[in-house]
Amino acid sequence: MMVGDDDEVRLEHAVEMYRALPDAELAVVPGTSHGLLVEKPELCNLLATTFLATEPVPTFAPIRRRIPDRSA
Repeated sequence: MMVGDDDEVRLEHAVEMYRALPDAELAVVPGTSHGLLVEKPELCNLLATTFLATEPVPTFAPIRRRIPDRSA
């Protein structure tokens, strides 16, 4: 889920969509509006291709993306 920090989509709505998608990641792109793909195309392309091409990186204090326990 990608939104601009000055987007017409309210952050609350973006967070709701992010929470509704189990494997989603959320990016609030600084210095952009609803035209973020035109305003910062290189950054948006990097975020999208990284999300699509790589496995999620384990975070230090995960809340949503807990690493499954494979010992069972």
